[in-house]
Amino acid sequence: MKEYLLTDIVAWAIKIEQQGELFYEKACGYTDDSEIKKLFMYLKSEEVKHIRRFNRLGNSFRKSNAFFSVDTRFEDLLDAFMRGMAFFDVSEIRDKIARRKDRNTQDLLRLAMDIELNTILFYRTIDEYAKSGPVRKALKTIIHEEEAHLVKLKGVRKEKDPLYGEFRPLL
Repeated sequence: MKEYLLTDIVAWAIKIEQQGELFYEKACGYTDDSEIKKLFMYLKSEEVKHIRRFNRLGNSFRKSNAFFSVDTRFEDLLDAFMRGMAFFDVSEIRDKIARRKDRNTQDLLRLAMDIELNTILFYRTIDEYAKSGPVRKALKTIIHEEEAHLVKLKGVRKEKDPLYGEFRPLL
């Protein structure tokens, strides 16, 4: 079993939110669709709000040195999340989008949905291991907000992407 300080959770979360903020800022420059730009600017402001919330939480934990213990499964999940999500290179995304002549808005929406979904999965995984009431409360609030972001993105994508709009999931 390995131990992490609660401030470690906060540092990871801040890094993820900073990457989201940077993504939405850059994504605004890759679309001419005013509705999409407005949505991305809103989501960028939400990421900033989450950063502030996590900073406040981190400040409260610095004095306590509280920690949580994890098994190797968590270590593997954390490694996968951090390699693929928190430390993704926004310049790679920019380069891929810039190479496309049509700067496909659907691709931006799909990528934004993937980022939000990965963030939700990360926070839910952390929530499984974090025993701290304040951490879990903050995570639940932010998970709820991230889910709302995903729903907003889905709604716009349904309007903008005919294939996605026609898709009917098996429920």
